Amino acid sequence: MSHTRNRLNLSARVLTLGILFLFAACSEPSQTTKDATNHLEHLGNPFLEKPVMARNVWDMKVFEGQLYFGHGDAVANSGPIKLFRYAEASKQFVSDFTVDDESIHDFDVVGNRLVIAGYDPREAWELGNFYRLEQGAWRKHRTIPWGIHAYQLSEFEGKLFIGISTDHLHPSLLSSSDQGATWFDATNNQFLDRAFNKLIVLNRQLYATGLLGAGTVKLENGVFNDANIPVERIAPGLTPDAPMLIQKLEYFKDGVVYTVGKRQMYTTDPDEERYETKAKAAFFSSNFQDTVAIPLPENSVPTDILLKDGRVLILTHRKLEAGFENIVIQSGDARSWTETLRFSSQGFARSFEFLKAQFYFGLGCYFIEQSCNANGDVLRLTP
Repeated sequence: MSHTRNRLNLSARVLTLGILFLFAACSEPSQTTKDATNHLEHLGNPFLEKPVMARNVWDMKVFEGQLYFGHGDAVANSGPIKLFRYAEASKQFVSDFTVDDESIHDFDVVGNRLVIAGYDPREAWELGNFYRLEQGAWRKHRTIPWGIHAYQLSEFEGKLFIGISTDHLHPSLLSSSDQGATWFDATNNQFLDRAFNKLIVLNRQLYATGLLGAGTVKLENGVFNDANIPVERIAPGLTPDAPMLIQKLEYFKDGVVYTVGKRQMYTTDPDEERYETKAKAAFFSSNFQDTVAIPLPENSVPTDILLKDGRVLILTHRKLEAGFENIVIQSGDARSWTETLRFSSQGFARSFEFLKAQFYFGLGCYFIEQSCNANGDVLRLTP
């Protein structure tokens, strides 16, 4: 599906920050671990049939003892996309299903079932897709009106909600009372020029965010309306010199841990616009009023968040002269952080998971980098 005719990007308006937040108040997590590089196992790269950017391991998810991988490229249109999982018994990557979209960008668990929001359908744009693991088999649901990019599925008060980007003529927040068989406008025809990539439940309220400068909305009596939450309450301390949006998010304790990235456009082809979001900071908030910045290792970029044994872990990386150093930090309260492991790799660790006492890492690459030979490699580490 060509993106040169309809480039559907989130609105680029960003509010000016009205407060000053001092990151210096947050100290870097203490280094408590030795380098684990020599203990890494290289499991392979199941995405080699795809172009280099489509090998990015955007997300990994453990569900019912299986480890699933998301990859693809909705700009270069690399679909259809095989859904891979790692089979420990055979020590191979196995694909049991293919999605009719250009990328698998995120996995969500909704109602105790694993789901994938279709990230750019390969069919006509009048309907978008979502995929759900039902009784051990994946099923495609082509039911989302104008779901050109479907970002996240969520459940709230007995209904499904989804945030999408459309042709800017149709609603971008939808609700369903029948598990996704039919969808209805949840905005009262508002916000047609916006897209919403995250649905967040805080204090029994459902919020939706896209580009933070465009504003956050809240569900009230079945309809989303502006929540009037300033950007500085979501991403305190980040300078709004580029469009910003929430990327990774996990619920923890009484709030959420999330990363916020800035979008930039890199143009190497006049007929193709390439937008890329790079995380700049991580935060913890319980109500978007008490948001605190999470202290990250110096000069590091946070790329993924994982819950494990009552603790929250954040995967970060920083550039070396050759390759990257990847560092995982952890906390039991989202306020005090310590380092739990570090290792070096040719590509940076974009996503991670934990299964049967072992860490798994999926390597990634930024579009502006010249060398992405390790993009899509999957590594395993036994702590």
